Parts: sequence; C-alpha cells; structure tokens
Amino acid sequence: SRAGIGTRVYPILVEASGKTIVKEAIIYRGDIADIEAEAIVCPANDQLWIGEGVGRSILARGGEEILVQAQYYAPAEIGSATVVDGGRLRAKYVIVAVTRASAWSRRRPDEDSVRQATINCLRRAEELRLKSMAFPALGTGAGGFAFEKAAQIMVKEVVEHLGRSSFLEK
Repeated sequence: SRAGIGTRVYPILVEASGKTIVKEAIIYRGDIADIEAEAIVCPANDQLWIGEGVGRSILARGGEEILVQAQYYAPAEIGSATVVDGGRLRAKYVIVAVTRASAWSRRRPDEDSVRQATINCLRRAEELRLKSMAFPALGTGAGGFAFEKAAQIMVKEVVEHLGRSSFLEK
C-alpha cells in the first residue's frame, strides 16, 4: 500500500459562532482508494464514465457497482456532482464529479468546470452531513487540466466552504 506517501496536514482556523475551530486540509500523494474518509470524489465525464485514472482505481477496489450506479444518472451537466454508494471501498460514498464532456467532444476541463464540480461536491457532502471527504485533483488526468491551477481553484473553494458553517472536519 502507498498510504501516507507525501502526506501533509495543514490546520485551517475557522471562526464560527464566536469560536475558533480547527479543521484540517490533508494533502495526500498516493492511491485515493487507500484514504479513510466518509466519501471519495471520483472525476468523470458528462456520461459519468469513471473508468480512467483515478476512476479505474476506485472501480478496481470498490467494484463495478459504483459504475453501474453512476451510469443510472447519465448524462450529467458539466460541473455537477452525483452521489453513489461506495461499494467495497472504505468510504461509504463516492461523489462523482463531472469536469469534462465525453471523449468525442472537444470540451476539456476549464477553471469554471473544476470550480463548479468542487462546489457541488462540497454541497453533496453537506447534504449527507459528512465529516470527511477526499478529492483528487479534478480535471487533471484524462482531462489534461493543469494540476497547479486545479489545486489553486480547489483549495480556494474548500477553504471558503470550511469558513462557513460546515459538517466537514477534514
């Protein structure tokens, strides 16, 4: 197992109801399927195809039922996030995040699709009252979006989200 390779924990101080609360942002390098979180985010195209890169790892560990469930909701809007069961993963849920169009389309991930998918994943987490969720770098694999730019967008949205009232702790 590659769990823990390159892991860094960053405390985030959040003001809520007159109190300072410490939450955690954990930057992890390794297989997302190894992470202990209530939900794992899986990137997908608008047909909710999750068989490439991160999705391949999630399906290999969690089972094909994750793909079957996701396909039920296809097609989906770019920037959307759909919740399915975590199958055999440690995570109870997989949140399928759409950052790009299908392979036959020329629409690639962009700043807006990464931002909207991140925001919608955070919304699904709140709806489920999750305390922990793991994100990969959305749009960067098969989508080809720049890793550094995706990280900037995603960290900004997560920090802003945690600054509001949130069930998420890490």
